[in-house]
Amino acid sequence: MKSKAIVGSFLLILTGSCFAGVAVDMAEEQARFLASVLPMQYGEGVLLVGAKSRGSKILLDVKIDAIRKNISKGDLEAYLQANRDSQCADPTSRNFMAQGVSYEIKLIWKDNATSFVAVDSRICGIKKGEVTTESGDSVKAIVDSGQSLLPMKIDEITTLVSPRVRIVVASI
Repeated sequence: MKSKAIVGSFLLILTGSCFAGVAVDMAEEQARFLASVLPMQYGEGVLLVGAKSRGSKILLDVKIDAIRKNISKGDLEAYLQANRDSQCADPTSRNFMAQGVSYEIKLIWKDNATSFVAVDSRICGIKKGEVTTESGDSVKAIVDSGQSLLPMKIDEITTLVSPRVRIVVASI
């Protein structure tokens, strides 16, 4: 019953303003935020080093501390699928994809070879407009992990000293 009542979830992540309703604006905002906190460690041997947007697509550059030559084709496919599955499972990414945002992840291996992982709503089985309320936990985790970065100098006159998070759930 509750899931039928939820028609939207708007998240505020460290910026003080709601997500734009347009996928292009959402992608630009998310890429700008990610770029401001890079490089970001994603796990042992995985480092997010680049983020930008192209239309409604978020392009991520991830350095992998492994040499691709030593990975069999089957292992590489399994690794790429694990990247897709991880992105599809993230509640915040799912909400972005439900609004039309997609991801392209460029894996940069230690030998400078590259692999690409495409992630979108179709691949993840997300219906347009489908949002999750699990994102509140995801946002809290992002904010908590970002606390150690504060205060953060954004530009010559702007310093981020405290994150604000506002979650609005609209229902019928």
